[in-house]
Amino acid sequence: MNLTLQIICAGTGTLAALWLIGRLRHSEARVRALRLEVMDRKSTARAAQLNAILLGENAMLVAKGIDQASLIMQGGHKVLSEVTFGLLQLFPVTREHAKIVKDTHNLISAGLYGAFREVSKQMGGNIAGKLKEGKPKKRRSGFARKRVKAKKKSS
Repeated sequence: MNLTLQIICAGTGTLAALWLIGRLRHSEARVRALRLEVMDRKSTARAAQLNAILLGENAMLVAKGIDQASLIMQGGHKVLSEVTFGLLQLFPVTREHAKIVKDTHNLISAGLYGAFREVSKQMGGNIAGKLKEGKPKKRRSGFARKRVKAKKKSS
């Protein structure tokens, strides 16, 4: 009887140990799955942040391109106006008025091109700033639902 009791205790202890090992493996698998999901969410959030930075930099690049293009256009405009007003100044009849109109034209065009470049610069900077901030969007609570499901399965 003493031997039978020992065999029963040993068998019960072995079964309990095997059951605990199974539970530990199951718990470790759940922990691994949760860690992987957390890593996935972190990498997704980081990717979104990097995309926002890239979009912001692209907005700044576009604004700089608009600025450079307006400088080229202003230079071309100035060349054409110099030629046109130069021709008008060749004739004594239009010389006096051409000088006044040329000065007024140059002031207005310089102001317009300058304003256009400043607006482009400000808009590009504001858009880039907003994009780089990249306020995270609220995510659905799928993670919380998975935890609840995991608890129900383990119970």
